[in-house]
Amino acid sequence: MVFLAAKATTADEPRFVVLGETVFDRMTGLEWEKAPSFQGVAWWEQALAHCIGKGSGWRLPNVKELVSIVDYPGEQGKGVHNCWWYDVFEGYCTYYWSSTPVPWSSASAFNVNFYGGGPGLGDVGNYGGVRCVRAGQ
Repeated sequence: MVFLAAKATTADEPRFVVLGETVFDRMTGLEWEKAPSFQGVAWWEQALAHCIGKGSGWRLPNVKELVSIVDYPGEQGKGVHNCWWYDVFEGYCTYYWSSTPVPWSSASAFNVNFYGGGPGLGDVGNYGGVRCVRAGQ
């Protein structure tokens, strides 16, 4: 797993910049889909294939990248619509797939629960949300 080092931002330079249908994260250098591709209706293998199929470097984020957009209470304190992600993102508050498989189980992958705000394990045959990411353009 690769996790990008955080970059400093200032009050004059917000962490997230909305670029139409995407959101650029100045701290990680990642560009995210503003609204998810799927909201709780994709299996893990579908999620992986969908993001890669978008082309232009899009992929399913690893679990550390996905956790980086969790807005834990006390950080920003915004928790939009009871979702624990920053207020620049849209979509249903649900579990979202990461690309990170569970090493001890070929039937599981890591996901992030944006209703409860933390990582967990999901059966790859269950449904989850999909929010694709790529290196900033």
